[in-house]
Amino acid sequence: MQKPKAKSVSVALPQTDPADDGPEVDIIRSERVATSAEKNLYRELPARYEHTGCVGCKYLGQFAEYDLYFCPQNGDKTVLARYGSDPSNYLSGWWSRLAPLMIAEALSYRKGFAA
Repeated sequence: MQKPKAKSVSVALPQTDPADDGPEVDIIRSERVATSAEKNLYRELPARYEHTGCVGCKYLGQFAEYDLYFCPQNGDKTVLARYGSDPSNYLSGWWSRLAPLMIAEALSYRKGFAA
């Protein structure tokens, strides 16, 4: 089975600073792009759930009921969407089509963690 050909798309996210009118985030995505309704669920608020298992994780913000993180994993980057404090309460994966992970990936690029 062949891997789908990736194409470049642009995802605009809410600005973190009202004075910041920076460019949209360009990311590589195979098919799905976050909808405007999904982007409106992103909030820059403190984490709701405990995330202590990873020393290098960078908190990105909240999306719907998820806390979003970027994890460098010793060079093998990934993103996490935590939905509870239990160690198994999370989604993860780079190149995912799940909305919380897509938003986390785009934020990772925007904030300079995944460059």
